Amino acid sequence: GEATALLRAFTSDLNITLTMSQTLNADGFYLFELNDVPQDWFFRVSLTHDDVEFGSDFGQVTFDQPELDLPVTVYDKTSDPSRITVQQMHAFLDFSEDQLTVSELYVVSNEDNTVFIGESGDPAGGTFEFTVPDGADQLIFQRGFGSIDSFIPATEIIETESGWADTLPLRPGPGSLTLLVQYSLPYDGEVGLSHPLNYATFSVNLVLPEVGVTLDESSGWVNGGTQAMEGGSVTSYQQLALPAGSELVLNLEGQPRAGGTSTTNLVSDNALELVIGFVAALLVAGIAAVVIRRWQLDSGDETLDRDELLQEIAELDDAYEAGEISEADYHLEREAMLADLKAIWETDSNE
Repeated sequence: GEATALLRAFTSDLNITLTMSQTLNADGFYLFELNDVPQDWFFRVSLTHDDVEFGSDFGQVTFDQPELDLPVTVYDKTSDPSRITVQQMHAFLDFSEDQLTVSELYVVSNEDNTVFIGESGDPAGGTFEFTVPDGADQLIFQRGFGSIDSFIPATEIIETESGWADTLPLRPGPGSLTLLVQYSLPYDGEVGLSHPLNYATFSVNLVLPEVGVTLDESSGWVNGGTQAMEGGSVTSYQQLALPAGSELVLNLEGQPRAGGTSTTNLVSDNALELVIGFVAALLVAGIAAVVIRRWQLDSGDETLDRDELLQEIAELDDAYEAGEISEADYHLEREAMLADLKAIWETDSNE
């Protein structure tokens, strides 16, 4: 059928001020002509192809450059999971008297040039599939947005016969999904937990706070050394190049010391240093910020630039319009992003 391009204009506080649509011509081109456009408006074009929505970058027109080129890249669909990989998985452990809380952060890539819609051929049946250990409870799922340092509840996760699955299509490219999975298990001085990894995983990084609990390294973990942090110490462990279907195994022993700094705070306060210590990768600096914001700590030194924030807000709007997040979460997250954006604008205008 004919494809329709949807043009949206946004004011400087990111409210939609104009919406226009137009059928693409036979060559797949669109042309919108507007008169007397305010210079502080932002434009974005989106179109739906084969039931999946695709969007352009943001753009602005000026007196000097009155024409704007906003290409939208559209991809075919696939149900073949072989090109889905986990670039990095970070696991953070937190002990209380009788409970272990595990936070697993997946950074997922789609290395194909098609949109992955799940093996069933319908995203509603599950796209990215993951597992948690037997007996895990208090599950929390959160989705990273845009530059991976703001999170919203991943309400579109479903339970499957073999575990859990996202139901959003995976677009091509690195970091097409950032998913934080948190769960708890009873801990009475020792615990053995394991769960399979459904996709080839390039690296798994584990952070174990030094609280008197030891990890059995015989299940493939390589000790990356202990780092002294403000408030305590942590030891890092790593496994590399795990093929799809590998079992991730953690055997822990020892009674965690009572009192002192909460290990959650210890890990999250130092997340940036920790994660960068593991993997010298550009992506990771963003991931560390995730962990910090995940524990709702103040990260006053946001390094997002304006375009990244605009892109995040667009993705958030798309998710809300598609019914993927609740109205309360949407407004809360959007207000926080707008406050960040306003701060950047004020900084820019003062320089």
